[in-house]
Amino acid sequence: MVAHDFDSSILSVVAHRPWPMPERPWIMTQTWRDLLFAHWPIDVELLRPLVPDPFELDLFQGEAWLGIVPFQMSNVSLRGIPALPWVSEFPELNVRTYVRMADRPGVYFFSLDAGNQLAVKTARTMLNLPYFSASMKVTPQGRGVLYESRRDDETGQAELVTTYRPIGPPVEPAQGSLEYFLTERYCLYNLDRAGKPYRLEIHHPAWRLQLAEAELVRNTMAEPSGSSVRIAVRDEGVGMIAADIERMFQPFQSGFRQGSGLGLAIVRRIVTDHGGRVAVQSNPGAGTEVTVTLPALPARAQVDSILRSA
Repeated sequence: MVAHDFDSSILSVVAHRPWPMPERPWIMTQTWRDLLFAHWPIDVELLRPLVPDPFELDLFQGEAWLGIVPFQMSNVSLRGIPALPWVSEFPELNVRTYVRMADRPGVYFFSLDAGNQLAVKTARTMLNLPYFSASMKVTPQGRGVLYESRRDDETGQAELVTTYRPIGPPVEPAQGSLEYFLTERYCLYNLDRAGKPYRLEIHHPAWRLQLAEAELVRNTMAEPSGSSVRIAVRDEGVGMIAADIERMFQPFQSGFRQGSGLGLAIVRRIVTDHGGRVAVQSNPGAGTEVTVTLPALPARAQVDSILRSA
């Protein structure tokens, strides 16, 4: 079943826009549903090398922000083409930050995961956007959703498992507020295949946001963009065989005469609960290297949701 409920009247609702609508004809439509805006402040010095030089970081009161935005899309269609089964409705998950160029604030995407291979290939070809195919599932849970996504690549590192639900009434964020800064964006910026910057104009109604409650069960989406911290420790000891590596993180396993055998199991549980991972490389007689990788996301988060918007 494909939704055909795009509200074309939004094209005449323009008073809220920070600059006039483009004169050129619009290209495509989409409707966003079951959406979560989750944001973290991020160090400017960490973020700056990850964003192309032509784009100035857009800061709110001196802070840069990283957003992880899962949602369900419908009415995805090019101008003059109706919504089609298996093409026009699918989940999408964005990792983004905020930039400006020529004094127009916009969005810069580190990644866009989508549950539709055709959409991924089309966006990569036409716009050079960093789209990735992913296995994704959105399951209603009461007034909220369970959102599951895992990127379809050989690493499988980019993964999000979260539940979220609104806990407040819909309101339009006030101009000058953090919520307004993070959501009221009317263009995106990217580099084309020749490395030249371009701006893609966007139009949408003013967001009506609801405060949300979210549980990030697993979140490694920022890691492939470079927003992660890695700690590696290496020794030159006797090394381990593969079977010992498999057992070392199991509870009550220890290679020492003393100790409970719980230390490594607890470490891996803590790291995993914070969206990270522990990797071990070892060969007999060649020593062992243990690497802990954690997302570089502070504990303080800005979380808003929107149930439906065109």
